[in-house]
Amino acid sequence: MIISFDVELEIADKTLPIIWDRPNSPGVKTPQYHKTLMQSMDYVDEIKGIILPAIIPEQLEYDIIKMLDHIRLLNDKKLNRVPVSVVNCTTNISDLIIERDDGVEPFQDNNIDIFPSESLSNINLQKIIGVIGNDKPFAEHHGLANEWGQYRLLSQLNLNGEFDVDLNEIRQNLSEVRYFKKLLLNEKKESPINGIDDRFKLLLNNLRDKKLNVAIIDDKVKNGWDKAYGAIFQNSDVISFDESENNKFDTKTSSDFDLIILDLRLEEEVTHDDSEIFGIEEISGIKLLIEIKKCDPSVPVIICTASNKSWSYDAAINAGADGFWTKESPDFGMSLDYRFNNTLDLLNTIDKVLKWSADIRPMYRAMSEIADDVNEINVPVGKSISVKTKIVFSQLHSQRSKFIENHYGQSGLTTAYLAICSLVNDAVSFFRRKVDENFSLIVGEHEYEFCELLGTDKDKQFIICDDVIDLIKIEKTEINKGYNPIKVNYLFPEKQFMNFLLEKSDLGKYRGRYGFLSKIRNHLDIIHSKPISEEFDVAVGDFQNADLPKLELIHLYQMLEIFYVLFTGKSIKI
Repeated sequence: MIISFDVELEIADKTLPIIWDRPNSPGVKTPQYHKTLMQSMDYVDEIKGIILPAIIPEQLEYDIIKMLDHIRLLNDKKLNRVPVSVVNCTTNISDLIIERDDGVEPFQDNNIDIFPSESLSNINLQKIIGVIGNDKPFAEHHGLANEWGQYRLLSQLNLNGEFDVDLNEIRQNLSEVRYFKKLLLNEKKESPINGIDDRFKLLLNNLRDKKLNVAIIDDKVKNGWDKAYGAIFQNSDVISFDESENNKFDTKTSSDFDLIILDLRLEEEVTHDDSEIFGIEEISGIKLLIEIKKCDPSVPVIICTASNKSWSYDAAINAGADGFWTKESPDFGMSLDYRFNNTLDLLNTIDKVLKWSADIRPMYRAMSEIADDVNEINVPVGKSISVKTKIVFSQLHSQRSKFIENHYGQSGLTTAYLAICSLVNDAVSFFRRKVDENFSLIVGEHEYEFCELLGTDKDKQFIICDDVIDLIKIEKTEINKGYNPIKVNYLFPEKQFMNFLLEKSDLGKYRGRYGFLSKIRNHLDIIHSKPISEEFDVAVGDFQNADLPKLELIHLYQMLEIFYVLFTGKSIKI
């Protein structure tokens, strides 16, 4: 059987159409070479030759040399060697075909006297493939990575063939470009990696098990990046935004997402002048990142880009990005090892960012909620809590190495803990009322006398009311030292006020925890340079005989929970 494409000839047994991209477009149509040739796969066992037109009137985009290249780059070992004739050749086209010497016969008209009968040998085919597709479809690796990286990423994530359909769809689109088609053909010659690294599988499976809300923002997302990223978050809700007019990301919804993957360049192309460095802050992805972080600084954002420039990384991190990943480009490497390591780098970045977010984001949200609720009633106290929220977030956000922590202490964790503990000052300001020399406690619509201020400025004394003493004291037992609050104080009795506040707020169960956590605070190196002897003021419940531990993140959450319940009136499981 001799197959022709859009050429009516007596010698041809079957005529197949040339497929065009946007065939109904009034403008110039682009031929889909690969998709056109794939029609011949239905007759592969019968085909003895192919006839092609040299030119197609009024279709300037049609290029016979590209069509010939696509035949030689076909996956099928029979079709890519088949004899080919080209009809209606001009002198220039005939000269090009003869120069190629690749089993193609040119004819000036439709009269084919002798159809080529010999197929190409392996030697000749490799010679031809060696010179096909050397012209890259993009100016540099940035464009290549955007068009090629999603295929390489998805193929690495396709462990059990579950993404074969999606992968084939991306591969077919890549095959329309000779350069990519050649890379796809050469890729099959790579030696596969011996097994899959255990960490790779563990990371991937853990991410696939998570139930997250993930946003993908990339102008090339429909080129297959949605499928590639989606293969990582199989059990999550993934929403894609290509930043077109009807599909833009609304920064007001930033808090709705557990992770945002954002492309660096959503509009502009790469330049190679000074603007690439000095104008990096004006890149569309950086500008969107800044707006996202204004709405919610705690939402984790990973910048993904084809750029491996240091200034791109610096600009992203300085604008608030929590992670950075470079998309794979053929210019960076073609080996399976490179692809494996590049994908592992992405999984590690996502895992690290999500772990940081799980540790820190609930704390930021809880403190922000406290500040918002308080601000509606007492603006100065609300502002004070907002400042402390920023302090806590900034101290915990920094990625400190184990070396720094082991040798130089937990300064970030310590500072954040002190900021949370200092919310007691805001509690005093918010719940305390002073009339003349008397201080009272305000809880809801109720007011309770607390203490009286006596003396002069040089000799002040705060005298706590007897009813308060009776309520907050704890009787001594065989296993409990008890707590007998001091009635006369020379500074405002903050500790007693806090215990009184917890009791009157029906939160007396938190007193043991508060005393225990306060003791941790008082024994921090930043407060005291050496251990101090201290009577444990409140030791009840689970904390009555507890040993003093090293400060950990859980202690920050335990202290914050007390203030969250106090200020918002809502319970929370932190």
